[in-house]
Amino acid sequence: MKNEIAVKPESLVSLIDEKGVSEIIRPLVKEIHLFDTYVAGTSHLKDPSPLAKAKPDDKLILVREENRFDYNAIVVVNHPA
Repeated sequence: MKNEIAVKPESLVSLIDEKGVSEIIRPLVKEIHLFDTYVAGTSHLKDPSPLAKAKPDDKLILVREENRFDYNAIVVVNHPA
């Protein structure tokens, strides 16, 4: 047919080449779950009140700690959003 419209599905590769990965995932940024973990040692805190103050949007800084009980210990520092 002379007036036929052909629709070609864009491949993911062509979209990445054209727009870049960051532009493709931008609408999904709030939807992507990047990391989930548990913090060990919270039962040893002298003051557990900071745990109750932490909120889901708070930013956490992880810092290696010199710890005689655990060579791989990491301190979790909470900075509210």
